[in-house]
Amino acid sequence: MNNKKIKIIFYGSKDFSVPILLDLIEEYDVVGIVTEQDKVAGRGKQIQEPPVKKIAMKFDIPFWQPKSVKNNSVLAKELDELDSDLAVVASYGKLIPPNLLNIPKKGSINVHPSSLPKYRGSSPIQFALLNGDSQTGTTIIVMDEGMDSGEILAQEKLVIEETDNYQLLSEKLTDLSSELLKNVISDYVNEKAILQSQVDSDATFTRKIEKQDGKIDWQLDCQDILNMIKAYSSWPGTYTYFNDKKLDIKKAAVADIQIEEDASVGQVVKSEKRYFVKCADCYLELLEVQLEGKQVVKISDFVNGHQNFVGSVLS
Repeated sequence: MNNKKIKIIFYGSKDFSVPILLDLIEEYDVVGIVTEQDKVAGRGKQIQEPPVKKIAMKFDIPFWQPKSVKNNSVLAKELDELDSDLAVVASYGKLIPPNLLNIPKKGSINVHPSSLPKYRGSSPIQFALLNGDSQTGTTIIVMDEGMDSGEILAQEKLVIEETDNYQLLSEKLTDLSSELLKNVISDYVNEKAILQSQVDSDATFTRKIEKQDGKIDWQLDCQDILNMIKAYSSWPGTYTYFNDKKLDIKKAAVADIQIEEDASVGQVVKSEKRYFVKCADCYLELLEVQLEGKQVVKISDFVNGHQNFVGSVLS
């Protein structure tokens, strides 16, 4: 079957979905898009449209933004009328019921940014960074009723660099996923693909990231806090409190010099014109911070405007 004759329904909501969807539109016939609802966010309570919706409107592709996909007979009927060959799911954010997964002739496949069966669930990129993994990957599976448990169509590994944070690693995995999809969709639709079952006993699971997960416990080791800064760089941020105001730690490093201070855990000290916080096992050097309501600044500029910062105990 010619690729442009392959009719695809796309489910996606987040920024991770966007490059994948654009590549599918270029290569295949995307006949419908399902995405999340608009949200009210920000100080001005502005309505924010999901990026996938904007693409649907740009390319004049029919789209749906259901509050729920479960027991949604209207959505099921309208998707069925598209006469699709395949559904592709990439960071949609909702559990799709079997009646919708089975609407396309060849069912549905999912792009999952981890080396399944490791890190099933909603936050695989964050968990790879939180755990300080040296590599991750992306996996394309045939969807079943379980959580990321379907048979593997394709999988590829990716080295995690020391400088990677959530945004950088997500971009790399999106690019890798798009390339991988191009190589498997045609074979799968034409029943030429070789499937591999996952080993369920090897499965590990992630969970949804909550806002409070970003709050720093200075009793943790420095490396654990650094991993948090990388994993939560997009949301919810990695933060502490100074003078009862939220202070996001945007950039930091493990101290590479000997700190002579006898500081309490969470206390800010100065050494060689640099600024550090005492953690459980060592000192964490602060490089860039953002006080609530303010811009991201270098730590030296922040200290210039807050003379009582050195010596304070962050909470």
